[in-house]
Order: sequence, then C-alpha cells, then structure tokens
Amino acid sequence: MLIKQLEWTENRGDFEAFGCFGCFQVVEIDGRWEGTLNDVNEYESFEPHDFATADEAKAYCQSLLEKQVEGALRFVDWLGESLQKVMNVYEIIKKYLLDNNFDGLFTDDCGCLVDDLMPCDCDCSYCEPGYKASKEDLAKEGLTDDDFIVWGKKPEGKDGKD
Repeated sequence: MLIKQLEWTENRGDFEAFGCFGCFQVVEIDGRWEGTLNDVNEYESFEPHDFATADEAKAYCQSLLEKQVEGALRFVDWLGESLQKVMNVYEIIKKYLLDNNFDGLFTDDCGCLVDDLMPCDCDCSYCEPGYKASKEDLAKEGLTDDDFIVWGKKPEGKDGKD
C-alpha cells in the first residue's frame, strides 16, 4: 500500500502539513528540529522528537502518518475483503468466475467446474471461462447425464454477466 506523502508548507521558517488525524509540525528550536503531531485525539505514543535536520523531522512525521493510516485501516471492512489479503491466481480466477456467474473453465482439450477448479495440473493460461452444458446439450453431443462439458455457449436463462 502506498500512503501519500505529506505536503509541507513553510510558515515563518517552520513547516506544517495536514494529515488525516491532525497537523504535523517541524519546528526549529535552538538549532535542532522537532517533529511533532498536534492532534485532537492526543495520541500519547506520538511524542515530539528532536532531529539534526528539518528533512529528518519531516521523515519522522511521515512515519507517524503511515502508522496512523495503517492502524485506522485495521478497522475498515472492504465488503468482506481484507485490504491486506493477497490472493493467489487460483483465488483470483475462482472469484472472477463466481462473480460473473460462470460454471468453470475450458479449453479444446479439457474443462473443469468451479467446485473442482484446475484439477489437471496443466498450464491453465489458455483456459477460458465457460458454462456447464445442459442435459439437452449433452444429449445432442451423444453424452450421458453423468458427463459434463464446460464450453463457451451460455445456456438460455443464465443470469449474470459474461
């Protein structure tokens, strides 16, 4: 996650930048630079610190902002999906298929259903999203009800996106 950099403005030789929870300040005191956060919540863990340069104090304030934002994001529910959850390719494909009302994947040589996705251990980069053939379509192909075909033909009345 990339957190936006603070935008500093100079005010009488000192610097200030506004974050989401307060005002960060970099102030020169006796030749040293103090980085601090003035906030309405009075966070005790964000005490002022002294630095040799204004840039070091600004970097400290940026780290405070990042801690605040990361802490606040722990309280956000992104419609049931964690912001920090990393999905693998299998999960991404399965989610796409389910979100778009597909039944599985297929190529010219094979097909699989969402409930048993990618059992073939082959290169699935050529697979396409598809739909399970109806009993009528199976009969037209000379197959029994025990068989299944996943293909690109969308069954009539199938809701969802494609």
